[in-house]
Formats: sequence, structure tokens, C-alpha cells
Amino acid sequence: MHTAKLIFWAIAILTILPFIAFNCKRMTVKKEGEKPRPNIKAIVFISVGAVILSLFIFSLYTFTINYQPHLVLERFITSYASVISGKIDQDKFFEEIDSISGPQLNSGNTKLVEMIENDYIVIDTMVKGNNVRFQLGEIIIPRHYVDKDVFIQIEGVKETDENPIYMLSMIEIGEARKYYILLLDLDDAGNKWKVLGIDEASEETVDYAYKNKLMKTEYANKWFELK
Repeated sequence: MHTAKLIFWAIAILTILPFIAFNCKRMTVKKEGEKPRPNIKAIVFISVGAVILSLFIFSLYTFTINYQPHLVLERFITSYASVISGKIDQDKFFEEIDSISGPQLNSGNTKLVEMIENDYIVIDTMVKGNNVRFQLGEIIIPRHYVDKDVFIQIEGVKETDENPIYMLSMIEIGEARKYYILLLDLDDAGNKWKVLGIDEASEETVDYAYKNKLMKTEYANKWFELK
């Protein structure tokens, strides 16, 4: 997410500022013997153009962060790691994940609430005030999980399908470390990924993921730090 923001900020700066600079001279008119005065039409044109460019870049940014499964997963795990480490409360957590989750992942989901509370208790017992960081796994498409005992099978999904997908994540808070498996799928429009489920990953699933390069090793993978 941080990298995506930097890239789109750079795009905005390199697009909008040159547009304004190129048209800067048109913002005033000067007749011989008179002082320069504002060119209202040019100012309106430049302002509207800058706004249109800004909206286009913002819409492209929004599409990108919602259409890339890794970016959706990063946002979800950031919120989950924050709530189980006590950085945010459950109300804030469900508010943050609302736009990137299926309707079943809400405060009424007793299984999810219990998992949050259990993880919080375990982590609070083991560590206090330590750094929070996490790693993300690779996209696990159906041909990697259909008919594999280490994954929960999804009714109606064929090996040739492209979605839904599984992805793993590992959260580390001080000395406490835990693996999770998440289910993601595209919305009805096909342009936005959403998290449909999260559960603790079994040791067999984690081993399978590392063995088949569906999650990079700890030393080769990127760490995401929570501030």
C-alpha cells in the first residue's frame, strides 16, 4: 500500500504540475499599456483540467488497490494485526475492513469475534508493547488447492477456475507468531477482490505452502511493519 501510494503521488505530481506550469502564462492577459489582469476563462479551464486529472488518477489508484489481491490482503491483515495487538478496538477493525470484506465478515460473525478475542488474549499474555509485523503469501489459485487435503474444499470450484483464491499470512508480535489462511474472491462486477473468510492455518497447510513456494521463506519475504 505504501509503495502504491508513492507511485500514484508521483504520477499525480508529474502529470498535474506540468499541466499547470504549461498553461501558467495563459492565466493572465496583458494589453499594451495596461497591467496584467486575470484570464478568467483560462483559469477556469486549467482548474477544471487539474480536477479532472486528479479524479482520473484517484479512480485509477482506487481500482488498483482493489484489483490487486496482495494489496487487499495487506489492508485486511494490517487491520487484523492492529486489533489483536490492541492498537485498535473491534469497532474500528470492522469499520476498516468493511469495504474489502464479504458481508459475512461483520461484528455479528461470532467465529471471527472469538478468534480475535482469543488471539488478543494469547498475544497479551506473551508480549506487551512489542513491534507488530507480518508477511504475506502468494496467490493460491484453484489448481493448487482443489483436491488437496490441506485446504478446505469449496463446492462448485473446478481446478481450471481462476478464483476464488486462498492466500496465507503470518503475523508476528514480539515472540508470538501465527499463520492465517484467507479466502478471497472477485465481486459480481469482477473488478474488486474481497476477503470472504479468515481462519488459523494448520501446520500441514503452512508446510505445503512453503514447500510449493506458495509462501516465500521468512528471509526472502517482505516484512510489513505496523506503526
